[in-house]
Amino acid sequence: DKDFSSVITDFKSKGVDVFMLNCGYTEGGLFLGQAKGLGVTGVPTVGPDALLYDQFITLSQGAAEGAYILAA
Repeated sequence: DKDFSSVITDFKSKGVDVFMLNCGYTEGGLFLGQAKGLGVTGVPTVGPDALLYDQFITLSQGAAEGAYILAA
């Protein structure tokens, strides 16, 4: 799915503390970009090394700033 707005809205209403993304760079970037568009900012993000691609940063619309990447 490429529209994460319902999930993000649910997280926003519950006051999420952190985003743990277990996905590829396309989905991760789209998720963070949509979260930013819905006003969900400043949430720490942790994800796999699949998020090390430039496309992740581009798709996130700047929301990838400060994301933690876990890699072996």
